[in-house]
Amino acid sequence: MKRHAYCIIAHNDAYCLEKLISLIDDERNDIILIFDKKSDLSNSFLPQTRFSRILRPQSSQLIDIQWGGVSLMKAEMLAMSIAVEAGKYDYIHLISGVDLPLKSQDYIHNFFYRLKPGTNCMSFINEEYKLYAFNANCRYYHLFTNYARCKNIFVRKFCSLMRKSFIRLQQGFGYERNWSGWAFGKGTNWVSITYDFANYLVKNKETIIKRFRGVHCSDEIWKHTMLLSSSYKDTVANFEGLSNCVRRIDWNRGNPYTWRLEDYDELAECNELFARKFNSCQDTSLINKIYDYVKQQS
Repeated sequence: MKRHAYCIIAHNDAYCLEKLISLIDDERNDIILIFDKKSDLSNSFLPQTRFSRILRPQSSQLIDIQWGGVSLMKAEMLAMSIAVEAGKYDYIHLISGVDLPLKSQDYIHNFFYRLKPGTNCMSFINEEYKLYAFNANCRYYHLFTNYARCKNIFVRKFCSLMRKSFIRLQQGFGYERNWSGWAFGKGTNWVSITYDFANYLVKNKETIIKRFRGVHCSDEIWKHTMLLSSSYKDTVANFEGLSNCVRRIDWNRGNPYTWRLEDYDELAECNELFARKFNSCQDTSLINKIYDYVKQQS
């Protein structure tokens, strides 16, 4: 029996998370549940499953996840480490707690079963944007990346000033980070990858953390760069009619856009396996409708 692991990184929205877990609850799946350390859900949310094991790290391992910094990368690595230690899965899906599947588990398992062995489902930015992204995120060391969206406006502005000043200082001295031998990659951090590639990432954990510290938005860069810079570089999916990460994510209307009830037909009719993102405070009706739609496929 082919087995999958769903690595969920959750911050809030217990309603959406409960629906997500219900839809992936299957005897062929294990669920690795990682909460943001500062989330109230880390202690209060106790999901019930009929078929799937739920694996959670010890509370001492939880990470205070901040946008733009190395913390989300570490949370992803923690989830993958638990998955790799738990068993040899065919695929490991990295998703957030505000994502939902758009297809049944039979459909999803059959989809991955039919893929060429070793295929990793990851999306990459286009070549036109690639150089700009490298210059903006990797060419220089970025200070205080964990404070890019700090709620304290004074701390946020001070850290932004220090970060920009340090970059100008590096430019003034003609210093650039050495990326010789590395192939830069960037895309959405939500991916579906093979056990072998996940195991490769976990084995190189210390090197990865050291290399990507000081990289802005490293969560969108580290997996893609590691893949392109390794023997796995030729395993990237190349689909027609759906994204290479098999996720419907709308970057044109938001950062990303939060789906609404009027988008139901688009989501139900698309070929993607998952969609990001949903918000029960904004629209429970859509979450319920997607839930019913997927359940009817089972």
